Amino acid sequence: MSSPLPATSSTPALTDELKIRLRPSFAEPVILIDPSDPVMGGPQCIVVACERLAVLEGKCSAHHRRWIDDGRPEIEEWAGNRPS
Repeated sequence: MSSPLPATSSTPALTDELKIRLRPSFAEPVILIDPSDPVMGGPQCIVVACERLAVLEGKCSAHHRRWIDDGRPEIEEWAGNRPS
C-alpha cells in the first residue's frame, strides 16, 4: 500500500485525488440500486407509476406518507389511482 502523498502545491486537492482513484460508478453523488439486486434491492412500490423500493407495507416511504395523509383509504384502489 502506498503512503499518503505530502501536501504540496503540485499535489491535487483531496477531492481531485478521490476523483482520480475512484471508479466512475462510485464517484457519483447518488448510487442508484437496481430493485432486482438480490442484496440491496427489494419489492417495488405498489403505486403503479412508482419505481422506488417498497419499504413500508408495500409502499415507498413517500407514498406511505401520502397514503396516511389521505386518511388511509383502501390500499389497492388508492395505489391504482396515484400518479408517481
